[in-house]
Amino acid sequence: MKKAWVWLLGLALLCGCAANEAVGYSPEEIKTRLAADCTFTAEFSYEKTEGRATVEKAGEQFCISMTEPETLEGLTFILGPESSQMIYGDTVIDLQDHTIRQEALAALLKRALAGADELTVTQQNGRIQATADCTFFHYTVELEEDTGYPTGISVPELQIEIVITDYTPAGRV
Repeated sequence: MKKAWVWLLGLALLCGCAANEAVGYSPEEIKTRLAADCTFTAEFSYEKTEGRATVEKAGEQFCISMTEPETLEGLTFILGPESSQMIYGDTVIDLQDHTIRQEALAALLKRALAGADELTVTQQNGRIQATADCTFFHYTVELEEDTGYPTGISVPELQIEIVITDYTPAGRV
């Protein structure tokens, strides 16, 4: 009887310490959710800068409008598949894709929500994480367990943290 209790206790400890639980969403399902049209608020920290922006994604086009800090309020980035722009008041600057570094906060947000990178999906402690390994960095998208909608993006190598709130999909996903 004593051996049975030791065996059961050992089994319980092993099961309780499992690193990854069964994942409710496949990488393909998560890519579909990430690539869906949506709107949300992004609170970010990038190195020593903190701010907030509203984001609207329609197809392959992103509109990122800065609302904080006050010095960046009114600055808007339109990132598209063919061309991109930076707009502030009446000033419009056309950006060439090769001038936007892939490590830039806006470019990273666009990349993570394009759903194009290969993802490793894990579920742990009630949270879903989808991680992509890129050439110079990796990023992790955290998703709600019940809806699969993104709640945050982090890039440790670049000191980027993005908290996603008020996520609203444009259609059913």
